[in-house]
Amino acid sequence: RTIALRNLTIDFPRLTVKILDEIASSSDSSLRREAIHTLVVHPSSSKEIPLARIASDPNVPVELRADAIAGLASFAQTQSPLLKKLQASEISILSREANRSLASAGIITRKVDEKPAENNIASSETMLDANNQETNLELGRRLFFHPCLATCYNCHAVDGRGMEVGPNLSHIDNESESSRSWLLHHILNPSSEVAPYYRPQVITTSNGKSQMGFILGREGSLQSYVGVDGKKFSVKKSEVIKREELPMSIMPAGLLTPLTNLEIRDLLAYLMKEKTGGWRLASAWDEAIHTVAANARPPKKRPRVIARCTIASRCVLVEELVAISSTASKDARSKRVIGSSYRPVLLFPTSR
Repeated sequence: RTIALRNLTIDFPRLTVKILDEIASSSDSSLRREAIHTLVVHPSSSKEIPLARIASDPNVPVELRADAIAGLASFAQTQSPLLKKLQASEISILSREANRSLASAGIITRKVDEKPAENNIASSETMLDANNQETNLELGRRLFFHPCLATCYNCHAVDGRGMEVGPNLSHIDNESESSRSWLLHHILNPSSEVAPYYRPQVITTSNGKSQMGFILGREGSLQSYVGVDGKKFSVKKSEVIKREELPMSIMPAGLLTPLTNLEIRDLLAYLMKEKTGGWRLASAWDEAIHTVAANARPPKKRPRVIARCTIASRCVLVEELVAISSTASKDARSKRVIGSSYRPVLLFPTSR
């Protein structure tokens, strides 16, 4: 159920705040965690009340209360009494997260370190390494999905959650050229190098309407795009009078400016999955595959398993069980993946 919930798109009609609120009270800790994480990024404003309840409930695990507090940043004006109460909490993680939510809404001010020039990556890295505290990957995750600070999830997805306006960052740590320095450079200078697929196009149609989006595919008389809001739209090719490709990224500069040095370091650590033993948020998926594969019946009676296609980031079915080996190549592609609305694509196993 946890894996299925993670693979539902956030705009799935039946994935309502009411249902998520009910699941958030589940006795199953992994399912409860997944429901709260999903609730934080849900687009409906009705999530305010359940998030406030979770944030103030002493019976909820502290990390999940911190997630709810981060989600309340969007409602800091109306929830300021609760956030200020939590700011005074003796539990440091709650106090710091409440402080972060209040500051992100401009209700209070906080000190943020001055940053080096955006093109001076070496100085930025030196600045990040100046503190010897252990990286906090959970804080990095909360910042990625924070509604007012880093706000990365508005354009990027990680392990099935977020929008795919920009590149999916689930496996950014497996990219051959990726490093913290490389990632920092692209965040600070988003238009320095833009892959052709992520160069936005401005499409003007014969009715005078202009739309911006990224090209998805050509389907007969229609041209499909995904808009900067993550929603798909199509235009009739015969109605397009002008199409202009912009040589820049829609990712704004200065996203790291409101973050402290420690927050930037933790955000980058989360994306690069820095932890001994190959930590990854998709571990529940990996463990499920291992468990079922280890206890599989003869081939003809093997059950189908819900899994994620990392290409489409959607819920799909695997034709056969895949036992993911710890020695498997990170570039190995095996086993066809099928789904009711998908053409066969290749599953991308992880070596972690």
